Amino acid sequence: MMMRTTTGSIGRTPTPGARVAACSALLPVACAALLVSASAHAGALEDAGLLAERTASLYERSSSYRIEFIQESYWALADSTIVSGGVLLAEPPTNISIEYEDGGRVVSTGDSIWVFVPQTNQFYSAAVDSADVSLDLAALLRRYSPDPSGPFGEAPPGSRTLRLKPDDGFVEPEQLAVTIDGNTGTVTLVCARSTSGDTMTYRMIATTFDAPLPEGTFSARRPSGAELVRGQLPGAP
Repeated sequence: MMMRTTTGSIGRTPTPGARVAACSALLPVACAALLVSASAHAGALEDAGLLAERTASLYERSSSYRIEFIQESYWALADSTIVSGGVLLAEPPTNISIEYEDGGRVVSTGDSIWVFVPQTNQFYSAAVDSADVSLDLAALLRRYSPDPSGPFGEAPPGSRTLRLKPDDGFVEPEQLAVTIDGNTGTVTLVCARSTSGDTMTYRMIATTFDAPLPEGTFSARRPSGAELVRGQLPGAP
């Protein structure tokens, strides 16, 4: 099967009230300027929505994909950042496997998720909504819509950063920034911000579409000696 590989453009290193114009002759000009501004803003939102749709479709059309990434987790309460590398393997629309450099593992098949945390030697098992898996890029782009307040964060040359908000009321993360490469159409960065001030940033180093998947990619076994924890995952509401 032919594979398509793209390399991300981001490296590993991680008022007061307005006064009414005195001259009534200026009002038509001012109104015209407001209409033009509103029309341009609406056009920008529509364009952002189309870009999000094209990007989601790109990942959904692939039989599978592989992403090498760097994850930066910032915990606001402790004012600390943890950086780790990993590889994600996905088989749309539901299957995801993530392996971290430190031995950590996350596997989801859409309705269940398994997580191994080597630091505590614990193996978590829980039922989940498939849309809650944060590195399912297509699901993220379809659950969030362009935020009218505009983009945040600077995009590298040739890329565009979309600021997104959840479609359905109060959802965590409350805000996303997704950077998309203008040439390949792939996502090169996802920054998720929660109401607590915590942020999770994924920097995509390389993306391979239609990647071959080893047998057993989406199965998870509890490592020998690891404590089994069922139900709610750490940090879940």
